[in-house]
Amino acid sequence: MAANPKLLRWWLFAGAGLLFVVAFVIAAAVIPPVRADQFPHATPELAVRAFWVVVALNLLTGTAVLLIAIKTTIGGSIVRGVLAVLAILILLFGLVLSDAAFALYGHGVGLRVADIFLFVCVAADLGACLLVGATAVRCP
Repeated sequence: MAANPKLLRWWLFAGAGLLFVVAFVIAAAVIPPVRADQFPHATPELAVRAFWVVVALNLLTGTAVLLIAIKTTIGGSIVRGVLAVLAILILLFGLVLSDAAFALYGHGVGLRVADIFLFVCVAADLGACLLVGATAVRCP
């Protein structure tokens, strides 16, 4: 059952917005405390590099979703396939961030705020995945 194309377009705008917010929150609220992590056996330089990769991938995926929302007609098998692949990628980003969030949870109270922000980013990524995936399913 197809939905209103305007509604589907707004779902894509919301999903792209969530991806951009996740990238900003990781860059502004997660990376600085992780860089200063003093937990024994921690490797903050590797973690910071991994977080920057996640930021770049969220920005790239958000840009792709935004371009699809702006430039294409919502519908067709190609757009549906691209949106399905993007939804799966966004789900994988959320799983990567959940792994990082559970890893930081064991680093003590010093990283508790960064950990909370990571769990919020996981929820936002999953929300973006649902929006993009629902658009892929509902597009005509």
